Order: sequence, then C-alpha cells, then structure tokens
Amino acid sequence: MRDFDFSSLREYNDYLESFEGKSVLVSWRAALHSAPVYNLTNNLEVEGTKHIMEAYQRENRDIIQKNKAKLMREQEELLLLEEQEHRRLEALQEEQRQLQGRRKSKQALLDNLVRHLDMYTDTHHIQSH
Repeated sequence: MRDFDFSSLREYNDYLESFEGKSVLVSWRAALHSAPVYNLTNNLEVEGTKHIMEAYQRENRDIIQKNKAKLMREQEELLLLEEQEHRRLEALQEEQRQLQGRRKSKQALLDNLVRHLDMYTDTHHIQSH
C-alpha cells in the first residue's frame, strides 16, 4: 500500500502504525517481531497475523476499488478529450479543403475571364487593323 491509496495522511499513518503493534515498541527487535511478514516467515502468531492481514485487505479493498474507479474515470475523460480533439482537427481539415476548393474555383473563373478577355482584345485588335 502507498500513501495515495488512502484518503488522508492520518489514515495512512494509522495503517503503518498498525503493523508496528498496538503498544509502544522499545526496540528494533520488538518492532521486527510485530511485523506480519516476520511473523509469517518465522511461524509466529500465524493465525492472528493472517486475520490482521485479511482485515487490512478487506478494509483497503474499498480504497483500492475507489482508486481503480477514479483511474478508469480519468482514462474515459482523457479518451473523450482525445476524441473531441480528433473531431475538431477533422472539422478544421474539412474547412481547409473547402477553402482550397473555393480558391481553385475562383482562380479557374479568373483564368477563364482572362482568357476570354485576351481573346476579345485579340479579336478587336485584329479588326481595328
């Protein structure tokens, strides 16, 4: 368990202290003897230690589930934002394509007008000679 798995620093500290035992420990050796891992590896208070660990597992299951749910919500929100950004970019690209199409149409119209004007002036220029 890590500190962000708990709703408050106090709850996390209580969790850590519970592994140190209920009473004040006077030595490092006494702290070691109260640790669940030490107890289980040395076959000390196995049943009691298992019950304590199961209780912590049950208590923290809710916190873990809440954190998983929060992570899933955040991932869904991120996915939604990515989809919105993708749609926005597609709309911008479509707008660009339409603008380019209109520019090409205008340019084609201008080119056609210039061609007709050139033909007109060439025709009138020839007739005036």
